[in-house]
Amino acid sequence: MGMTMTEGTLAQWLAPDGAHVEKGQPIFKMLTEKINTEVEAEASGILRHLVPEDTTVSAGAVVGSLLAEGEELPSDLARMAAAATAPVAAAAATLVAPSGGTAPARAPGEFVRASPLARRLAEEAGIDLSQVAATGPGGRILQEDVERAIAARRQAPAAAAAAPSGRTIPFKGVRRTIAQRMHESLQTMAQLTITMEVDVTEAGRVCRELSAREQAGGANVTYTHAIVKAAALALAEHPRLNSTLEGDVIRLPDEVNVGVAVALDEGLIVPVVRDADRKSLRQIAVEARELSEKARQGTLSVDEVTAGTFTVTTLGMYDVDIFTPIVNPPQCAILGVGRVKEVPAFVAGGEGDRVVRRSVVNLSLSFDHRVVDGAPAAEFLRRVKYYLEQPALLVGEE
Repeated sequence: MGMTMTEGTLAQWLAPDGAHVEKGQPIFKMLTEKINTEVEAEASGILRHLVPEDTTVSAGAVVGSLLAEGEELPSDLARMAAAATAPVAAAAATLVAPSGGTAPARAPGEFVRASPLARRLAEEAGIDLSQVAATGPGGRILQEDVERAIAARRQAPAAAAAAPSGRTIPFKGVRRTIAQRMHESLQTMAQLTITMEVDVTEAGRVCRELSAREQAGGANVTYTHAIVKAAALALAEHPRLNSTLEGDVIRLPDEVNVGVAVALDEGLIVPVVRDADRKSLRQIAVEARELSEKARQGTLSVDEVTAGTFTVTTLGMYDVDIFTPIVNPPQCAILGVGRVKEVPAFVAGGEGDRVVRRSVVNLSLSFDHRVVDGAPAAEFLRRVKYYLEQPALLVGEE
């Protein structure tokens, strides 16, 4: 699903193994590092599962087979189908006694072979010999077998008491993918975060005016959209912040494609506003809102979440002022947006300074210090500030 995809996770089978499915019927859910999507059957037939749920495989791998009525799986695929149930078999295998002996499989009342010492020890300890695994010749229970059973019984309450209380959440799917990506990002990059306070009083006024215009087409223009536009213009002037590090080469894309992070219950997803530097503020607002709705509905296409060259993420709605966003690889920078707050500011006047109310926001730029030094990163952030404090430059011909 796109040239950049290298692996995916089969998160859930939507049709059971051995079921008849119709062409176009969703048969499994797939997670990539970008999106969560349903995969449909390419033909009608009998579905056979070849990998279990929550399995990550490389792009192009075979995960299932569609058979005609009466058709048998080829031997190599039959082995895969058998392996798909291996986790269940493995779980059952852990029930075998850890002593290395034979697990008890005795009928009620069946005579149990045991040494006299083992019988006496079991009687004193209240151990049922029929439940003890034997290691002696011919399935005979020895003293050490009973001692192991006694030790296991003593350990069981302690293990139960040591078990943590509370509910658990499976660490898989989108959450696991995000964790792996963010861990990889911090492990492989020399990340640094710088912050800058920006006066967005005039930018807010422009956004409200645009939103109020009838010709705005229903677009609600926000501070975030203005910041996306300002960042896009600054990226066009500072292409190093728009770059990716690929082995021994720093690639400078021709496009400025800004991803706008959307928070979902299962984690963040980053749909992309392509060519953001060439689009009007109104266009960015409309497109970003449409992408956000698709993200929440789970209907984003692969094209809508790929080819991003820079990311904007905000925690302002949670009253966060400053934070350290983690770079989304292979990008080399990300811009965090805090809350917009009202502050008093001094303005020089004819008869001295006067205090006025201003709207300010803190921008947090995280970047890969291997690709960009602190000075050019600061200059880029200062350029974003300039555009936001001169919002007429964001509006253009609007």
